[in-house]
Amino acid sequence: MGQLIRDHDAAYLAGHLDGDGSITDNGSGYVRVQWISAHKTTINEIRRMLRREGVTAYVKNVGGSKNVLWCVCIYRQDDCKFTLERIAPYLVVKSDQAWTVLGAFGSRLKHYHTPLGWDYLAGLLDTDGHVTQQQRWKNGGLTYRVAWTQKYKRGFSEIQAFLSEAGIASKPILLHSGVWQLRVLRQGEILILLEEMLPYLITKAAKAKKTISDVQERWEICVDS
Repeated sequence: MGQLIRDHDAAYLAGHLDGDGSITDNGSGYVRVQWISAHKTTINEIRRMLRREGVTAYVKNVGGSKNVLWCVCIYRQDDCKFTLERIAPYLVVKSDQAWTVLGAFGSRLKHYHTPLGWDYLAGLLDTDGHVTQQQRWKNGGLTYRVAWTQKYKRGFSEIQAFLSEAGIASKPILLHSGVWQLRVLRQGEILILLEEMLPYLITKAAKAKKTISDVQERWEICVDS
């Protein structure tokens, strides 16, 4: 059997949906799928991804005047089914919910899971992730951190395993009230991580490029000194 071609858009959409999206059912079988972001450019790009596959999606403001949030929503039930069939194999946190909804839709797609990839991690980083710069108090030098924040620690175990296979160490930290953060702290591994995710990033693309440049520049200074 030939290897399935990876759908990078679907994997990105799955990562973003796991981070800050929802699959809702009003109780009478009417389903809605939506992605939320504070960045309208990201929402517009998600809409373009969906439209490339013939899916009708609508963009709207859901945050009000003080807290601007944007949402891209799918309302048509055939489009919801088609989209969930695309992204369900890539989902982690919302995998069970997606397959349950597909079962209710009468989908003939058999339940299976596609291994994680950098595209999924990019989608998750764009919505629930951070690329931060900190100053070390001892020598005044700069250090960088990449982290994902989620309410559910169970979503991190698969990410940790994937990163470990790529030679990247990560550590889950309990922040508060059941909120977890998965952190990558080693500078060389952050460089590898960001370079691998960069082709798929949208919201964090500029920040990732600058961090990669800064880390590479620091390494050159260390080698030359």
